[in-house]
Amino acid sequence: MDSYRVAAEARTFRSLSADERHQALRQLEDLIKPDPITHRSLSAFASQSDSRAAVLAGGVWGGVRWPKALGRPKTTSITEAIDIVHEYRRVELIDEGGGRVKDIGLWKIQPRPSLWDASTDSHFRIGFFFFAGGGGIHPNRLTVTLAHVSWQLSVLVGHGTLSLDPHGYAPFGNLGERVVLPDFEIRVQPYSVGRSIRPLGPLKDAEAFRQPDIASASPSCQST
Repeated sequence: MDSYRVAAEARTFRSLSADERHQALRQLEDLIKPDPITHRSLSAFASQSDSRAAVLAGGVWGGVRWPKALGRPKTTSITEAIDIVHEYRRVELIDEGGGRVKDIGLWKIQPRPSLWDASTDSHFRIGFFFFAGGGGIHPNRLTVTLAHVSWQLSVLVGHGTLSLDPHGYAPFGNLGERVVLPDFEIRVQPYSVGRSIRPLGPLKDAEAFRQPDIASASPSCQST
């Protein structure tokens, strides 16, 4: 058991020396720049050495993408287009008596995830990475929202609002495995013209000009 614990502890980012971290991270940078991260690419990277595997342990990867035909934010870097928050909660159970157990753990904001420009020829893409906190039943929570910045939208884009799809992911635990979240996608939600049209005057004015239909006509007006 002791030998297993030592081996497990050796495969973490914090147990690596500064030189090992620098080398593994430099190699990792070459991996993440050309293409989006996948489970297959991470597994191939980690299989090359223990240092590489340690750097990836407990890491969470993801991205936000949208077609270049949509446009781009009016910011120096596209990474300023989103706000991203990682929170972690350690489950703390107390016995209230009578067979009742209460969780008094609180969500705590963690250091901001790393962001980088991972755009391709056809899509703008923001890559992100962070280390999950704790493990097992202790949940992590990720919140991604559009930042309050102006966009330079393409003239081909219709009227509407920008939105993220999906809106988010459920909280998740982590036992040191590598997690790759499906990309969020920025879409245009068109305005609903039908819902935007409303009578300008009182509704009774419009009702005054409504012609009665056959079903509502009085019996005396209907043929027998």
